[in-house]
Amino acid sequence: MAGDPQDRHGRLRPPAAGDRPAGWDKKDTWTDDKRTTLEKRLPRIIRDVEAGVAADEEAKLAAQRAHDERVAEIERQEAEERRRWQAVIDEAHPQAAELLRKKAFRRAYDSWTSANEIRAFCDALEQTAPDEPAHSANRTRWIDWARAAADRLDPTRGDRALADIDFDIEPKPGDLRPFIGDWSPHEPRREYRSDRDQQAIDNTRHQADTWHHGMRGRATWWRK
Repeated sequence: MAGDPQDRHGRLRPPAAGDRPAGWDKKDTWTDDKRTTLEKRLPRIIRDVEAGVAADEEAKLAAQRAHDERVAEIERQEAEERRRWQAVIDEAHPQAAELLRKKAFRRAYDSWTSANEIRAFCDALEQTAPDEPAHSANRTRWIDWARAAADRLDPTRGDRALADIDFDIEPKPGDLRPFIGDWSPHEPRREYRSDRDQQAIDNTRHQADTWHHGMRGRATWWRK
């Protein structure tokens, strides 16, 4: 019978393999022999059992300590990774906000330039003399339509005014990518980027560095 300390002859025996403590390594059968009675051997048997139990407990404690150390090291590494990621994110926020300001200002500037070019063209049209009165009326309709479009486009007028755009623009996670290397903007991990994605990010960084140079170029309001 499993767990029975005696065999069928009434002799004490060590526990079965599944019942023994982890530290148990004895192979003796506890029986009387010609030299020593079981009663005399009993103290040593007790000591052996106690030593096996103590060894088993120590093995469990050692395994638990090793597990706790592994968990603590993983948590330490994760905390360090999060700290580094957060530092990068914090540094990227003002840079991303500045880039958004540049983009907003550039759009407003381009719109203002386009509006003024349209008005200048309308002025030139008004100075021309149409051949027939009907042509004059049709020209006027075109000029009125263009001037109205210029007013809608002009950021110094109406609801497109630059003053309506919040200067302290809050960047979205995607806006941070040009400034955070290969970190994810969402969580402390690295993210894969294709060559096309990286090229787009590099172009954005270049635009951030040279945004004011293009302001001297030709406005492209009709392509918007």
